[in-house]
Amino acid sequence: MIAQFKRYISMPRKILLSFLFAVFFAAGYGACWYSNIGSFILSKNNIPSDVKNKNIPEIRIAANFPLSGDLAFYGNAFRDGILMATSEKGELIKDKGTISFDWGDNRFSPKDAITLFQRQLLNKPTIYTSALKPQVMAVNDAVAHENIPHFVWILDIHANSATTTNNLRSWVSFKLESDVFIEYARAKKARRVAIVILSLPSTEEQYGKVIIPALKENSETTIFIERFTPNVSPDDFRVIAAKVGAFKPDLIMLNGFIPQMVGLIRSLRPLGIIKQGNTLAALDMLDAANVISPEEAEGIVVAAPPFILKPTEDQKAWSERFNKLYGRQPPYHSAFAYDMGLTLIDTASRLNLPASSQDWQAALKATDTKGITGPIKFDQDGSLVTTLKPAIYQNGKLVELSPTASAIEVKPKVELSPKTITTIKNKKHAK
Repeated sequence: MIAQFKRYISMPRKILLSFLFAVFFAAGYGACWYSNIGSFILSKNNIPSDVKNKNIPEIRIAANFPLSGDLAFYGNAFRDGILMATSEKGELIKDKGTISFDWGDNRFSPKDAITLFQRQLLNKPTIYTSALKPQVMAVNDAVAHENIPHFVWILDIHANSATTTNNLRSWVSFKLESDVFIEYARAKKARRVAIVILSLPSTEEQYGKVIIPALKENSETTIFIERFTPNVSPDDFRVIAAKVGAFKPDLIMLNGFIPQMVGLIRSLRPLGIIKQGNTLAALDMLDAANVISPEEAEGIVVAAPPFILKPTEDQKAWSERFNKLYGRQPPYHSAFAYDMGLTLIDTASRLNLPASSQDWQAALKATDTKGITGPIKFDQDGSLVTTLKPAIYQNGKLVELSPTASAIEVKPKVELSPKTITTIKNKKHAK
């Protein structure tokens, strides 16, 4: 009886131990798979880098992106573009080096971004890349301290801060956007400008040091500024909209991530504040337009990359390949991320690998090649040399605005009667 009892209790123990072993194994394997997924996809012959020819140097790319949560859209867009480029062009360096990736999810948390960086640093990354602004701020100085070339996905006026020189940016920027906004405001002869911004160091710099001083060059201009934080609520948006309406602006500038941009527009629209051509929305509007209706986006002006307004045949073909690979149309972020991937391949092809961080940094900054967004060159600040153009949402489409002279009079909405349109034209010619 005692022997049978011992056998009875020993069996669950074995099952329990087996279960625990399976759980820990699965967790460990899952962690290894997650951190090496890019390596598996992109390594030569689809063989993970740790079992490849040890004589071929490994180019380790560590990414610190928001891959889950409300802003995972951005991280996934960056990742998909980089992966597509390195998978399409990786063969160009197959005899010089292999590329592996460590995709880290910071969940749009600065604290998680720091934890990720500390873990990823153990694997001695060749190149580091991080997004978005709060997370880049969290790791920026630490990456610089390690002297690792750092591709940053931020929209700041400058890619590098006062304490860094190792940053590069393969994206657009608030500097380019500011140029468009200022020129548009001048062309519209705006005198009452309402500015509604998400309060972050980058936006405070953009408006406080660039846009507002430019607007104030005209002494007749009156400016209303309303700031909000990332945890703004729908009720807050309605209060902000009421304040903007009370100011009676002839030009509005909106700034925020996708959720805030959607909230602002949907609060301003019912009050009739947004009119044709009187609202300039930040770059996030290019993504928010896919969330709101065409009627809600109607008449809003943005600063847009030229290739999404008038794509070339090569850019159309790239878009089709992206759609075939991922089953969706590419956001413009993925095109810039693709060019980051091309930059890595081009740089590796010019280096004697393995190369030092200093050699990588110098070679990256000397890049001069053709990308999907246009030529790939970096300025002295480490930012991609590119442009933005004013464009307006009309009848569900984003249309490029003519040069500044005609930007003053935006095309009227279709519901205006032919008689009204004729009257407007006659008044214009009479001046």
